[in-house]
Amino acid sequence: MAYNDVMLSMIQKIRALTEDFVQTSTEVFTYETSGVFTLAEPRIVEVTETLINGQEIHSSQSAEFDATTNKITVFSEEFESGDIVEVTYSFCKSSDAELVEYIRAALVWLSVYDSEQSSYKITTAGTIVPTPTDKTLNLVCIIASILIKPDYISYKTGNMAVTYPTKATKEEKILDSIQLFRTGIGVIGIIEYDRTW
Repeated sequence: MAYNDVMLSMIQKIRALTEDFVQTSTEVFTYETSGVFTLAEPRIVEVTETLINGQEIHSSQSAEFDATTNKITVFSEEFESGDIVEVTYSFCKSSDAELVEYIRAALVWLSVYDSEQSSYKITTAGTIVPTPTDKTLNLVCIIASILIKPDYISYKTGNMAVTYPTKATKEEKILDSIQLFRTGIGVIGIIEYDRTW
């Protein structure tokens, strides 16, 4: 699914908050009888380069990656047994689709804990309706990040930084974030919780 700019921005923020940075890997395969190879990392963002015997593929060769099967198919009329295929790709810990589901869950938490909020939902086109403010979108990113990594003790977006005690539960972190967001912390704020748990 293609996501709009707002959703892509939220996905990037959640990746930053959860330290799910794009990484690069290279795998080397030996051609025997089939040009179909399975890549090791499960959440590949993009195949960036395919080499056959150290050379970039040319007009009589091609490569197609299937994200569903995690296989790359390399086509070459010149393949011989023992040829070396080198594939370089980028990957993340979570797919965009998984992060959108965390955003969906965060919207539910927001509606449960915040009676003032509209009931947001994600459409089949991948947009959030009704359209939240940028500040609310940042709160949703923080909630999604708490759901992904509940053991983290701090999160930071452009207009908000939150630090929790190490013993706070996921639910307490979400509730406290929403309550402090509602009371207003200005354009930039640092929230630290010092309650005893």
